[in-house]
Amino acid sequence: MTKNKQLRFWLLGLVILIALLFVLRGILLPFVLGMAIAYFLDPVADRLEAMKVPRWLATTIVLVAFTLLGLIALILVAPVFTTQLTELIAKAPAFVDMLRLKMEGLLALVQAKTDPELLEKIREAIRGASGKMLSVMADAVGDLITQGAAIANFISLVVITPVVAFYLLRDWDVMVAKIDAWLPRRHKPVIERLSGEVNQTLAGFVRGQSMVCLVLGIFYAVGLTLAGLDFGLVIGMIAGLL
Repeated sequence: MTKNKQLRFWLLGLVILIALLFVLRGILLPFVLGMAIAYFLDPVADRLEAMKVPRWLATTIVLVAFTLLGLIALILVAPVFTTQLTELIAKAPAFVDMLRLKMEGLLALVQAKTDPELLEKIREAIRGASGKMLSVMADAVGDLITQGAAIANFISLVVITPVVAFYLLRDWDVMVAKIDAWLPRRHKPVIERLSGEVNQTLAGFVRGQSMVCLVLGIFYAVGLTLAGLDFGLVIGMIAGLL
């Protein structure tokens, strides 16, 4: 196959791939999430397989352990997190008013040395920002409560994602070998080297950052809760993720 034919072949494949992603974008989330889970759990399954554990059994053990850890965290954290988040949203207007009063008090201290028109613009900006924030929060809560599509998507995630993750994780090495067989022989060593470097860098970065976010979120949440801060769990987890 000449270079021009190879270029046309890969361009045609790219166009078809983009078109399929656009057409199927509404149902892709469970599959993408399942692929991401399989990608990041594949090294664990490979280690079990190296210990003479059958691939299907290694896949089952890894996914069951991952699911159990997720369920335990959800059962322990979700009720408290939901309660604190609901209370925080309910008290948000009072917090905004308190912040506005404090800001207006600070503005009053410099009012004598500042242009009155500028102060009025600042007050209007604060009022507008607080109103927009409350509106966005109210819309988000309303969407979560009223939209049936959100419930359907959640159910599809819970049901479809584990199935997709299981089969992708079980056959991950087979799929990689199949894709490897499609590579152009002339450029195969370069493609394998570059894709290996990308894979190592990307996986290390995402796993490392995820671990840092999780550890910091737990540390902040526990520390703020023990210190007696209201909504310590919500604030700690959000701070850790940010």
